[in-house]
Amino acid sequence: MKTLDTILSFYVKRVFFSGENNSLIELISVTKEIVNFEGGQQLVQPEIMTSLMREISLSEAKIEGVDPFVNTEKKLFISADEAKQLCFASDDPQTFIERVNLLF
Repeated sequence: MKTLDTILSFYVKRVFFSGENNSLIELISVTKEIVNFEGGQQLVQPEIMTSLMREISLSEAKIEGVDPFVNTEKKLFISADEAKQLCFASDDPQTFIERVNLLF
């Protein structure tokens, strides 16, 4: 019986920080994560595939259904195909944000 030596996963992550003048800073990243198991040790290698940082007002956040005071960080595992599609969409920030919003 062969043991599993490597796990490959993808996720999208949203992190919110307090900004100035009642605004929020949102960081969205798409990450590929490689987990290798060697000699009883676990080595995790995250690779950011694409990311976007933007400033949004609190009213915009409410319209988008985001409550950063409840969840300052959200992480959702996605398929490799979804990660690839988000990377292509990141060429247009508005399209990227819309696709991320659909996932959450």
